[in-house]
Amino acid sequence: MAITYVSIAYGDFYREKAVRGLCNSFSLSGTPGKLIVYFDFLPAWAPPEGCVFKILPEAIQHRVKTSDRSFFALTSVKFDILDIEAGATTNGVCWIDADALVLTDLSKVLEEGKINVVSHGSCDPEEIFDCGKGVVVKGKAFAIGGIFYLPRKELVENLLELAAERSSWPEDKTAYWYSDGEQCLLNHIVAANQEEVVWIDDSGYIANWAFLEKRHPYPFDKGINKIRIVDDQFFCESKQFAVLSWSSLTLRRHIKQGFRSMNPATARYLRQKFYIQGNSLKEVFMQYLYTIYDFFNLKIR
Repeated sequence: MAITYVSIAYGDFYREKAVRGLCNSFSLSGTPGKLIVYFDFLPAWAPPEGCVFKILPEAIQHRVKTSDRSFFALTSVKFDILDIEAGATTNGVCWIDADALVLTDLSKVLEEGKINVVSHGSCDPEEIFDCGKGVVVKGKAFAIGGIFYLPRKELVENLLELAAERSSWPEDKTAYWYSDGEQCLLNHIVAANQEEVVWIDDSGYIANWAFLEKRHPYPFDKGINKIRIVDDQFFCESKQFAVLSWSSLTLRRHIKQGFRSMNPATARYLRQKFYIQGNSLKEVFMQYLYTIYDFFNLKIR
């Protein structure tokens, strides 16, 4: 039985654009198991092979709508969904952000039975992250919430307990945890279980933002422009990608620009395989325009 992969796509952009890239890339990656995506409303497109679409439980949707809309309130619902899916498997659950891409078979990257996490990669190695309740870590030891694998349901339950407890922590508006999302709580799990933690970015694959020149994957970053595709596998120089994570803002900009700040062959692959499938008249028209753009761009080069 394989690992269960889980994500949430909430709102128009994530439902109709961002998570399409995640689903299409997961389907093409050869990763065993299922990617289960929860939505506020089902999208206008069908799930590709290996993906399952579900509706967020009504109670969770109500909680999101009536919350204070803080980053933590919006992101911590992932723990509830992981808890649901963790109860249906004995192989653990792997969270993947809806705006990420799976670029290789993750069974070759994740170590089952261990807690698998990813460091930020492009922050200052000496940067201090106060995760609350005495858990303070430096940049290279800070686990991000974009992708992580928890092998046991009790670890998900620990996250739910921390999420419930967080509201009672002494208020400290200067602390990182106060304005950050759910990933600070993930670092509590890492701190309490260090003997079974595996850092995915130590696997030999690219899984974080260490390849970037700047902190986030904005268009025209020199690291982004180094991405190349060989036999449907993604590389930056000699190192292969396992996962490519965007952020909401950076992915919106890349999609709006048709990924044109990237290498032309890479941009074309992203548009045709992952994000723009040609299911509507507008998408077919955009593919036509990009084909013309690619032709002249490649001619010039």
